[in-house]
Amino acid sequence: MGNEHQLNNLVAEKVMEWEFDVDSESWITEFGNLLFIDGVDSEWNPSTDIQDAWWVVEKFFRVEIETGNGAKEHLVTIRDESGWTIAYHYGKTVQEAICYASLKACGVQIETLKSTS
Repeated sequence: MGNEHQLNNLVAEKVMEWEFDVDSESWITEFGNLLFIDGVDSEWNPSTDIQDAWWVVEKFFRVEIETGNGAKEHLVTIRDESGWTIAYHYGKTVQEAICYASLKACGVQIETLKSTS
């Protein structure tokens, strides 16, 4: 995808299942908080901020993370209660891999998204 803002928005909508409030340009979370997202600055950046990426991890039953050495990519695997793999993704960062694997687990076609960037 390449566009960090677009990736964060997709994760908010498809994975976190938050609603976007057009008037305030914010996401309404399950906690009732509004997180401001303006395309440049954001209070919530799971694609770059590991603390925010952990919010995404918590949406799933089991997430396995394998970190790479040096130039190797990181692997995130999402599994169901039976241990079956639902989705996995290799990313340049752990945060990126979490975002893409979580979108795949929610049925978003990642290959299509990456080709539109």
